[in-house]
Order: sequence, then C-alpha cells, then structure tokens
Amino acid sequence: MIKYLKGGQKVEVVESVKFGFLIKYYHDDYFDEEEPQEHLTDDIYFVNQVFNSPPTESLHSEVKKLKEEISKLQEEESKILGTIRDEKNRIETQLEKLKKYKGLQLIEDYIDEKITHFVVLNYFDDCPEIIPAEEKLKHRESGEFKTRLLALYGDKNGDLEWQLHYYSDGSGSRETVYPFTSYGAAIKKVHEILAKLLKKIEKKRADGKIYFLHELVDTAEKYDFLIPGWAIEERANDKEEERLDKIAELEKRKVEADAEIKKLMKQ
Repeated sequence: MIKYLKGGQKVEVVESVKFGFLIKYYHDDYFDEEEPQEHLTDDIYFVNQVFNSPPTESLHSEVKKLKEEISKLQEEESKILGTIRDEKNRIETQLEKLKKYKGLQLIEDYIDEKITHFVVLNYFDDCPEIIPAEEKLKHRESGEFKTRLLALYGDKNGDLEWQLHYYSDGSGSRETVYPFTSYGAAIKKVHEILAKLLKKIEKKRADGKIYFLHELVDTAEKYDFLIPGWAIEERANDKEEERLDKIAELEKRKVEADAEIKKLMKQ
C-alpha cells in the first residue's frame, strides 16, 4: 500500500501496527540515467503517521513561513550591516579629524591605559624628566589614592598640550607633560627638548646672559644625550667654585667659632 510521509517521501506500508506503521522507502535507481527505476529499500522502518497523498499544502505553508522568516532575517541583517557601515564611517571620520591635532592622537591610548611614561618639564629650568605613568597619575588625596586629572589645553590655532593637575578635581597647580606608550618614545622626546634647550642657552650666552648649566648637563648624562664639551667643563668649573665657596664659608665659621671660644675661656 503506497502512502506518503509528512515531508512528501513516498513509502510502502508493510503493516499497520499499534501506534504506527511499518514501512519501506522508495528510492530511485540511477544506473539507467535515461529511465531511472524506482525500488523499495530492503530495510523496514517504523513511523507513527502516513498520508494518502503528499501533504503539499502543509509543506507549502511551512516553506512559505520559512521564506518569510528568512526574508525578515535578511532585512534585519541588512539593517545591522548598514549600522556597522555607518558607525565605521563615523569612526574613520573622527580619526581623520583627530589626525589634524597631534595632541589628540593619544586619547585612545589613555582610555585603554596604554600610557606608560610621562616626560615632565621642570618648572624652573625646563629640564625634562621621565616618570612612570602609574607613579605620576596616582596622588594621595583626602587620605586615599586618586587619579590625577590629565587635561588637554589648546587654542583656536590648534596648538595643544597636555597638563597634569595636582588633584583629581583639577584644582591646584598643574604641570606640562608629554604622555608616551613606551620608554623609548619618551627618551626621543627628552632628547628633542634638550636639543632645543641647549640651543636657547647658547643664544642667551651669546647675548652675554648668565645661565647655569648644572641641571642641563646632569639631565643630559642621565638620558644619554650628547652634550658639548664646553658645557661639561663649565659645569665642572662651577662645581669647583661652589666647592671652594663652601670651604671658604666653613673656614669663616671656624674662625668665628674659635674667637667665640676664646672669649668664653677668658670669662
């Protein structure tokens, strides 16, 4: 007895049994490609439901429903891809804008905690110093450690500079800093600053102005910056003069102390 399964598969009912049917499947034999022959499987299978004709209406309904779901999913996918594309374009536009201002390039690195070092300028003589970011950003405030405020200052000309405040709320004084994502990059900045500073000092000295070189030479040696021999020699001379001045001051105090002792001994 020929019957059909829910999916439209043609079968032969061998026997009706309790709760279902024993069936054999029909399959096509393609040895003869022009006229394939239909054969029954040798194995017997159990199914719980068969139909007198292929349930095409039910199958069509399910296929239609699936196609509608696929269409909705494709439409949703298209919207998502459009949103991703728009967001990508927005980000790329922002990045292009950020490239116009050198100081803005490190904003993402700061947010992602990739900043490892700061180059800090000495308030008095502009000599640079490299300090680990973790050490520089943390500050004991109101009995606990807080992150100091790092702010970007600038003007309409696009000249930007980072300044690190001494408190987390931006109050108090601040200092100019240069954030970097590696010690090597920080060293390059130090060398750049020292080169400009040395040039400025040489100009001042040419104009007859006095400029002490102790801090500059000490900083140059600390960060392996090549300093002119005359600067090293002058620092040595200055230190020698300073040493002699201290000796003279101590000898003067000794003479005054001896005179005071003599007075006390006469009493």
